[in-house]
This record gives sequence, C-alpha cells and structure tokens, in this order.
Amino acid sequence: WSGFIWARAESGVQDIGQFDKTEPIFAGKSASCMVKRKVFWEVGGFDESFGILGEESDLAWRIWLKDHEVYYVPDSVTYHAFNTKFKPVNKFYTDERIYFNGCRNYLHMLLKNAPWYMLAVALPAQLFAWLSAAVGHTLVGRYKASLLILRGIGAVCYRLPSILWQRKEVRSDIRVSELYMLSTILRNPPLSYYLNRLQSYIIRGTHG
Repeated sequence: WSGFIWARAESGVQDIGQFDKTEPIFAGKSASCMVKRKVFWEVGGFDESFGILGEESDLAWRIWLKDHEVYYVPDSVTYHAFNTKFKPVNKFYTDERIYFNGCRNYLHMLLKNAPWYMLAVALPAQLFAWLSAAVGHTLVGRYKASLLILRGIGAVCYRLPSILWQRKEVRSDIRVSELYMLSTILRNPPLSYYLNRLQSYIIRGTHG
C-alpha cells in the first residue's frame, strides 16, 4: 500500500522451508530473473531512464498489467558475482544510486504504473517517507544523502510531463483486473517494519 517493495526474504530471515513452493510474486531481482523474449518486448523492455534500482520492479509491474504473471521458482539456481572483484558493492551501490536513483525511481514507477486509488495513498506515503529520510540524514550529518534525495524528488518534478505521457501509454492497454493483481501481490507488513527500514536507511545507508 505504501508503494515500497517488501522483500519476502529479508537479510537474516531463517529458511525453514517457507520458500520451497512456486508462487506468484510482484517482481524478482534483475540479477536473478528470466523473462520470455516475446513478453519482454511486448511490455517495452526496461525503462532505460531508471538506470539501476527499481528497474526490474517497473518491468514486472508492466508484465502484470499485460495479463502475464511473475513467479518465484525455488528450483532455479543463480550465480551472482555480487560483492566480488567483478562487482564490488562499494563501487556498484554508490550514494548517487542509492539515494538519488532510489527516490527518483520509486516515485517514477508509482506515477507511471499505479491506479489512481493506489496512487492517492502511496504517493503521499512515499513523499513523507523520502522527506523524513532526508531530514534524518541531515540530523546525523549525512548532508550529501539528504541532498541526493531532494534531487531525486526534483528530478521527478522535472520529468513529470514525460512520466505522465508514459502513464498514458501504459494504462491505455491494461489487460488484467487490477483488483485481482493487487490482491495477489500486495502485502501489509507491520508499522515496525517501516520504522526499522527507515532507521537502517538513515544509519547504514542500506537500500531496498
């Protein structure tokens, strides 16, 4: 409901067999997903303006709207060179990507894909969360992070005409019941989840 992505298996969650079944999910990580070529091109592929962070979620949302589905498949195996010499985390997840891209892309994705009744709740929640994070970063002396978040909001305002054009394109050809889709993929984590994520985001700069 907030427009933020909720990971099914957060870091530290113990696997006791709850991930052993194939089931529908909103989106998978781009580092570990496969998309049928026909479907990929049908929905327009990745939105290149996103760069990194949220690009796979935006793609998956459009896949759902075209009446296709996204599934978690426990039998699949992925080898990902994350946090190795091939993809060092400190060079890959820079402040620019975490704070600027993160803020900009979440807002862009919502404005582009969400139905109005969801947007009416999620957009104010997003703006409140990002502005709260910017204030929090300022209070702990992370001024650069705060400015990057504000830049992200500014970038969305600047891009708004083109984003609304994208929205018209996406939502002019919806082939699925959005109530069904949202009932399948929406989750309602407790308030403590959001508070813990905000604290983690401000103190450690973790993305999500």
